[in-house]
Amino acid sequence: MYNFNLLENQTEVSPGVALLLTVLFILIAGTAIFFLYRGIRRERNRYIADKLKIGQLSKDAFDDMIKRRIKVAKKNTHFSVMFIKILNGKDLVLSLGAKQYDAFIITLTDRLYAVLPKNSKVCEYEEDVLAVFIDENLDEKSLSDVSNFCVMECIKPITLVTKVKVTAEIDLGAIAYENSSGFSAETFLLNAERALDNAVKGGSNRFSVYSPEMDYNEDEAYQLYRRIKTAAAKNEFTLYYEPVYAGLKTIIGYESLPRWENADLGVLKEEKFLPALMQSGEDKKVTAALFGKLLSDAEEYFARHTEENDVTFSFNAVKKQISSVGYADDLYRISKKHKIDPQRICIEIGDYREPATLDNIKKLQNYGFKIAIDGLNNADSETLGEIQSISPEWIKLPAAFIMQTKSNFFYKGVLEMLENYTRERAAKLIVTNVSTEEEAAYVAELKLQFLQGAAFASELPKAE
Repeated sequence: MYNFNLLENQTEVSPGVALLLTVLFILIAGTAIFFLYRGIRRERNRYIADKLKIGQLSKDAFDDMIKRRIKVAKKNTHFSVMFIKILNGKDLVLSLGAKQYDAFIITLTDRLYAVLPKNSKVCEYEEDVLAVFIDENLDEKSLSDVSNFCVMECIKPITLVTKVKVTAEIDLGAIAYENSSGFSAETFLLNAERALDNAVKGGSNRFSVYSPEMDYNEDEAYQLYRRIKTAAAKNEFTLYYEPVYAGLKTIIGYESLPRWENADLGVLKEEKFLPALMQSGEDKKVTAALFGKLLSDAEEYFARHTEENDVTFSFNAVKKQISSVGYADDLYRISKKHKIDPQRICIEIGDYREPATLDNIKKLQNYGFKIAIDGLNNADSETLGEIQSISPEWIKLPAAFIMQTKSNFFYKGVLEMLENYTRERAAKLIVTNVSTEEEAAYVAELKLQFLQGAAFASELPKAE
């Protein structure tokens, strides 16, 4: 029988070695805890950084951050803010869809983070506006340099997962905060918007850094631009109607004319406010509202005039919009809400030569809308071929063009050509902008039947 004495077989460990092993164990455990903590902290920082990116820091949160920063500002407090407007943002939402547009915005934001100073923050301020917070002391030149870098990065083409290549058109406004300026948070953000407005006013892919001189350089067009958003929110844009006559006896149509009714400015015509409206980014919203109004007014008109008639209501397409993807679909989508035959509606188009515009024209015709060509001031030898490919129901010639046929044989030949074309195709050749007795007399002499202009009737706030 064997007797094992385990204690006798164990090796004794000296106190020095035990202490060494304990210290070694503590070091290894401490190192493991350190790296674990660093990893957790890194993930936490990444999470926080991601939350500060698009979709997490809201407009209200961004504004509150600026308000807090200014409220506790000290003498050495310095930071900057940028507003970046995506001029074609609303078009991209329509063409890409919300999901792909979000991916586009995320890529755009990542590019901004790549060129912005450390600790900067970017948020989606509005659907087509990004806001940037730069937590550094930048002088005017440095802020201009950073602004330029941001513009260059933003306008580089972006290829989405779907292999669609997208290019942003942007403008950027920037402002630096200094405690000595005495700006409140509201004034500071307003001046940042003013810098952005100044960039937009100059065209696309530009930047502007705020300076006090901007407060004194607001011309009439800029004043209109500043009022546009409020006007759109208050539905101050409306339509007036100008009758289209056949032989000065029968009304065959009403052309809708965009007007801005403002308590201070009165009634403004589109040539006065249209450039500011197009720059503001509110053009699509206003256009949709006006087209809806046209359809409602047409419904009301036909409810009052139940007798059979061929009256057509026309709507002027803005060049920038008629060449944008989805324009025809948007009009058709709006029209489906109303009980109006699309054949009762004519879309008037000025510049029809761009491929995207021709695509929209074909779509509109497929949906049942009539088409009017209203932009033949500079007709040339290719005009007839282009018109034949479009097959418009209306061709509109301004009285100034008709008057030139008195002495210009080329213009006379174009007029005769168009008369023959409209006669063969059962289309209508309409003389527009007839405003003087001389023009009216010459049009009558040429026996042109379809007429429109102030010489025959004033524009009306309602189709009668």
